[in-house]
Amino acid sequence: MQDVQPLTPSPSLAARGAGALREMILTGVLNPGDRLNEVELSAGLGISRAPLREAIRQLASQGLLTIVTHKGAFVPDYTAADLRDIYEIRIALESHATRLFTEHSTAERLDALAKVLDQAAAQIKRSGSPVYPDELDFHQTLIKLVGNPHLTDIANEVGQKLQLARSRSGHVPSRAREALAEHRQILRSLANGDPDGAADLMTWHLRRSLANVLSMSDSEEDAPAARPL
Repeated sequence: MQDVQPLTPSPSLAARGAGALREMILTGVLNPGDRLNEVELSAGLGISRAPLREAIRQLASQGLLTIVTHKGAFVPDYTAADLRDIYEIRIALESHATRLFTEHSTAERLDALAKVLDQAAAQIKRSGSPVYPDELDFHQTLIKLVGNPHLTDIANEVGQKLQLARSRSGHVPSRAREALAEHRQILRSLANGDPDGAADLMTWHLRRSLANVLSMSDSEEDAPAARPL
């Protein structure tokens, strides 16, 4: 008699479920603190419970869900302390990425960064919005240009956690013009081939960003450090 192999979730269905759940979490359809209803989600997403549970496990491994034994999966409810911790990881990651960029810098890569900033400046001017345009993210562009796909994956995971933490209070950073000016300072330092200066500017910029997010969520935070020379 032929052995019967145990059924495993379809990778494609699990990936589809993970993508749909990620979108629901990051856009606020599922709110921080919400418990996932597997029956409703399975019906709504059009997938069975097995691939849904695999999708939940995938997102839990990325920090976008918390699985509590005998209770189920929950959307994390990040605190201000969690936000600080996530930013510390982001600062370490991006300051290192900035140094790596200078090691592999080319005229084409610098031009690509400059183009993103010019496009962001034009969009901010047109819209008058205080929110930096997501689709022209300076940080994501810089990290991708480093050329290390593993670094990009880790940065994306940190970015997802940060987006979820920000959604806790419904606030997003609203300092687009200031951020743009700080991005240009970083770019100038990169163009001058100054890895330490660029990394210091990145750290200073991200600490200002953190202080802004915390101030909007009525959390106390020390003033950001003075701009590094």
